[in-house]
Amino acid sequence: MRFGFLGGGKIAEAILSAIPSKKSVIVAERAAARRAELAAKYQIRAVDDLKGVFRLADIIFLAVNPRDIEAVARVAKPFCTSSKTIVSVVPGKRLFRLRRLFGDKVALARAMPNIGLLAKAGMTAICSESKIGKEEMSAIVEVFGASGEVVYLKEQFMDMMAAMGTGGLVCFAHLAKMLAEEGVDRGLTPEQARNAATQTLLGAGKLLRESGGDIQTFIDGMCVRGSVPATGLETFAGSDVKVAVNNMFNAVVARIKEK
Repeated sequence: MRFGFLGGGKIAEAILSAIPSKKSVIVAERAAARRAELAAKYQIRAVDDLKGVFRLADIIFLAVNPRDIEAVARVAKPFCTSSKTIVSVVPGKRLFRLRRLFGDKVALARAMPNIGLLAKAGMTAICSESKIGKEEMSAIVEVFGASGEVVYLKEQFMDMMAAMGTGGLVCFAHLAKMLAEEGVDRGLTPEQARNAATQTLLGAGKLLRESGGDIQTFIDGMCVRGSVPATGLETFAGSDVKVAVNNMFNAVVARIKEK
């Protein structure tokens, strides 16, 4: 399979980085400096004309700004034949709308990855129409699976997964920032505090993943009555954290629907 990209931003690069053989990859990107950067870094072909992507690629990742999607579709539609598959990573653009924009012939899928792909620890949700071929879907899953976990969902859950994957990742980083700042306030150097905060969160994530069990069971196992972890959790959990997470989900989903 030959892969192409419409747009060369951060998410496009994260997906690109997961493709094992980049010899046949082509990216259409408007910014000349970004084209040069991607071409040099990954030894790929980077162009300013999306028509070239449709001529050369079988599976095309649509990774443009939501406000540009209609303009892109007007140019791309004549090249959207039955031999092409478009995988949209544009938040909030549902399959029925993509079908209207790109025509009846092309196969369509949506993927909601997060930037964790760059660390080989991404989380990607995928949904598709029945028109997409098994070989194409297998290739798409292989790309995302090479840099993280993949889950196939009904389209109704895609916005929620985008909130968890993108909003959740940034909130996780914000928690690391707060932990590090507290460490600095209490005498650690910025480097010591950053390393302690990020490694602690990395360890927590790995332990939770590798345990494979219920998250609450993991917490209960750590928080024996009167222990240091139990004391910390009692204070932390009583600080309206759940309300903040709920508000984050609501705000991110609402923002996605605006796009």
